[in-house]
Amino acid sequence: MLSLIASIIPFIDKGVTETFLSGLIEMTRGCYDMSIICQNVNLSIILCVFIISFGGISTHLQSLAFLKSCNIKYSFFFLQKLTQAIISAIFACILIFIFL
Repeated sequence: MLSLIASIIPFIDKGVTETFLSGLIEMTRGCYDMSIICQNVNLSIILCVFIISFGGISTHLQSLAFLKSCNIKYSFFFLQKLTQAIISAIFACILIFIFL
């Protein structure tokens, strides 16, 4: 399944894309694999920052159980986490440009 989705994104290496997608499921393993597989250090940093900020599907499922008891919509939480991940990746790009 991941390789099918990875083949849709042609401008990034298929292995990196598969690793990124698996990181969205479980962030610890995804970041570890990204550090090994990705040849471009800058891209690896940016993708790992996105994965860590987003949290991974397993984290989202745990949050969903808690959010139901608090009457908070999951869609609101998801959009906040996605926005946080995008802003974090942008800041990572800026910091890489400044310091590397």
